[in-house]
Amino acid sequence: MCPAIQIRAMTRTDVAAVTAIYAEIYNSSYISFGELSAGLALAPGVSAPDALDRFQAQLTAQFKPNLHVAAGLFVAVEDLAGDPVGDPVGDTMETEAIVGFAIASLRKTETAAVELWLEDLGVSPPNQGQGIGHTLIKTALNWGQAHGATYYLLESGLQNQTAHRVFQSMGFQPMAMVFYKAVDHESITP
Repeated sequence: MCPAIQIRAMTRTDVAAVTAIYAEIYNSSYISFGELSAGLALAPGVSAPDALDRFQAQLTAQFKPNLHVAAGLFVAVEDLAGDPVGDPVGDTMETEAIVGFAIASLRKTETAAVELWLEDLGVSPPNQGQGIGHTLIKTALNWGQAHGATYYLLESGLQNQTAHRVFQSMGFQPMAMVFYKAVDHESITP
């Protein structure tokens, strides 16, 4: 990973930048169960017209009122201290740029196991291939372990082969396939 990249907790003010990265990397051929169940897709290969708005709303909802940071949300930031961006005259100079994100959650099963789900992961295209995604995943896994995770899960669209190689290099292994069939209202009999 580049030395100028740091991982930190996502804040409420990061949501727009994270959504912008999601817009850059969202590819309808990568649609998986997660996108369908979150309303970001209508069917395999078919994005919901308001997918970006839904993503941003769902991410924003993870921040409780009066809470600036939400658990399980991480961003990779590039330090721009040597080359700030923004308004050079005003006070809106930015000293960092968000280049990646990870969204993780914990779920307790009926058998009291604690699952860490890596819900989403994204790295802006110019920053891919530098180990940022790997570091974001490790951060999420460490967070899960610190909060009692028994095991780690993620799901990914069948076509997302680059991500699959990263996941497998980190010890994840395929364990199931999800099959999809649209309801055929014509064939339903009363």
